[in-house]
Amino acid sequence: MIAVATAMQESSLVNQPGGDHDSVGLFEQRPSQGWGTPQQLQDPQYAAREFYTWLLKITGWHSMPLTRAAQQVQTSGYPQAYARWEPDAVRVVNAFTSVPSSCSPLGVAEPAPRHPDGSWPQDDCTIRPDPTTGNGCITGRLFHLVQQAGTAGSPQPGCYRVDDHGDHPKGRACDWMMTSGREATGTRKEHGDALAAWAVANADRLGIRYVIWFRMIWTDEAGWHAYTNPFGGDDPSGWHTNHVHISVHQPGPLKPAAAHRVGK
Repeated sequence: MIAVATAMQESSLVNQPGGDHDSVGLFEQRPSQGWGTPQQLQDPQYAAREFYTWLLKITGWHSMPLTRAAQQVQTSGYPQAYARWEPDAVRVVNAFTSVPSSCSPLGVAEPAPRHPDGSWPQDDCTIRPDPTTGNGCITGRLFHLVQQAGTAGSPQPGCYRVDDHGDHPKGRACDWMMTSGREATGTRKEHGDALAAWAVANADRLGIRYVIWFRMIWTDEAGWHAYTNPFGGDDPSGWHTNHVHISVHQPGPLKPAAAHRVGK
């Protein structure tokens, strides 16, 4: 999965005879940096073997977010760029394997129901009260997400809340707290990284619209990019450095989040 997403970013899965500087092949590996000769690097098997050789030298690579693991190998000038390809890489790998897989250490989620054309069915805020807060309501799709995240080992989130913006008052968003208030560090940061990676890897299966974590936001049309904090304060809550926010799609065809001005 990591290799496929990396090759998607570097070469669009085209075995390039030459690229930026002296880079060659699917992974845009450079002979001048010791990856091999140009002829070797145009052999996909050799190039992939070299990629995995370097990946396996990285301590804890299997529990890292995909983009971080890829960056540890590639040392790209755009370290977050690999994340946008994670859902596509999951689909490609699953198309060629008999067992669904995910690059997230938390595994593969059971898919939420869809119409045959791929659109999302009507999904009103009918589950009352919200089982995570004891008040308000959430949609069935969000409840399915909460259940799947729990099965994957994530803690209970908080979903519905009264607010004048965003998806929480619509019952379409939850926050998974990694700390009680301060910015997450150490293992708590790693837990947040793992949950965010799991959500992105399973976004298509669960109908996830966007994920916000640690000053970054993921959307299905733009991947990971900087979060502008349009509504929050200048604190861990506003910048989402103490919790992972996940919102689900509304009914109907998949549509981009308008101007990425999404709620907390």
